[in-house]
Amino acid sequence: MSDVGKSIVESFDFVSRVWSECDSLANELKKNISILIAQDHEVKKLLSAKGGWRKNPSWQTDASGWVTTAVGYSLPVKVKPKISVSRHLSFQISLSGDSVAAIDNSEPMVHVIWWADPLDFEGIWMGFPFDSDESSQSLEEGVLFRWPSTDPRDAEWVYTLRLTSLNTIRDLKEKIVDPVKALLCGRPVREALPATIEGLVHYAAVDGHNFRVMP
Repeated sequence: MSDVGKSIVESFDFVSRVWSECDSLANELKKNISILIAQDHEVKKLLSAKGGWRKNPSWQTDASGWVTTAVGYSLPVKVKPKISVSRHLSFQISLSGDSVAAIDNSEPMVHVIWWADPLDFEGIWMGFPFDSDESSQSLEEGVLFRWPSTDPRDAEWVYTLRLTSLNTIRDLKEKIVDPVKALLCGRPVREALPATIEGLVHYAAVDGHNFRVMP
């Protein structure tokens, strides 16, 4: 086998292993978020899941259509006292492409998302630069994007972790489950997402649409 041929085989084997690990991560994260929503006393007072996670995750591919670059999972949620789904708690695992294209970023990301709509790479996903109609967002403490709402409980938000920082069940709890609970319960961003969280992505605004990842 030529060196080029060997490199191609090894590269695709590596990508396959990465996505296998991402799949395991997603399953564990879905389980832990579901437990949070169903069993945590504070969270149960505020909202409830409507059914389970959307059956089929949303996938994004590169321009060729051959390589998967990102995947998104969404859980429909009823925010009390509403009786219908008004929000989706989602996470997006992004390895390349627009969804990791913040300025100066060179790492895969996990975006943790509280939006009205479920993730759908046909039109609804976290990516860079932001669309022109998304310029109403604010960047709080350099870590949380928030879109305003007349009801603070309905405000949409996103924060980001480096994928490589999520290696254990404890990482999922401390970096996703606990911060999600804090944000849903309305705690300050500094409390929900302290600077001590390893792998938490810090952004700086370049303009209303472009953001730089800080070292």
